[in-house]
Amino acid sequence: MNIKRIIILYKRSAYAIYFQHPGSSFRRKGNIGAAEIKRFRKMHEIHYASLNAVEEAIKEKGISCKRVCRGRRFDIGPHDFMVTVGGDGTFLEAARSIKNQIILGVNSDPSWSVGRFCFANAQTFPSILEALLKGRQNVRQFPRLDLRVAGKRFNVLNDVLFSHRNPPAMSRYSLTVDDIQEEQKSSGDWISTAAGSSGAIKSAGGKKFFPTKKICSIVRASCMQSRANLTSLKAVFWTLLVVFRLNQLCGKDVYLSTDLMFRCRSGSAVL
Repeated sequence: MNIKRIIILYKRSAYAIYFQHPGSSFRRKGNIGAAEIKRFRKMHEIHYASLNAVEEAIKEKGISCKRVCRGRRFDIGPHDFMVTVGGDGTFLEAARSIKNQIILGVNSDPSWSVGRFCFANAQTFPSILEALLKGRQNVRQFPRLDLRVAGKRFNVLNDVLFSHRNPPAMSRYSLTVDDIQEEQKSSGDWISTAAGSSGAIKSAGGKKFFPTKKICSIVRASCMQSRANLTSLKAVFWTLLVVFRLNQLCGKDVYLSTDLMFRCRSGSAVL
């Protein structure tokens, strides 16, 4: 594999966010115990040591690389490979941006982070990078949801929650699957890819699928009104087009939540 330019997307540590920021309330005496501060500092040191180790391993191969902190805008175009350093949240943020690039997740602290999407850690990263460069490392392809709403388009690797801006409140919408349409009132609809099916959506009653399978899972919460047979759906195949149209009578904002939150107005179409 020919890799010339790598972008490293990394997260800020909790210690950097909550303790090093001058305006943080955690800096005030007595807000948190010394043992907790010590634990956060240790995690901080491990995380940034992993980040430095990843960058050093890349530079040793003579590959150009650039660090970008998550939450900031960046142009993936000039880069042919992306490495994330953190956990699943960092990997999922990166997955929204990539097009034809390959992405490799590095779990910066396996003792604390699950990192289900992270194939490497600081110790294994150099050998995995070496294997990739020599074409000896298998690469998995994960299908993503293609989400279009209010003129914007998102690539979603894990899941999407369609609900009222106040999650316990009722959502009212019209759901269309192929030629079947029905109006529903419920706590919302939760849609995941196969890769996202083993997380929170599974706890809500969804089915777990092999992560590379081209299928998506739907969980519908407490449906109050149904005329067709849509509420019996537990999974729909990738080729099935699902369209949400918010009822104009609702008069409330509705949120679509992936690993970010997006507001759409009543009457919007979500594809």
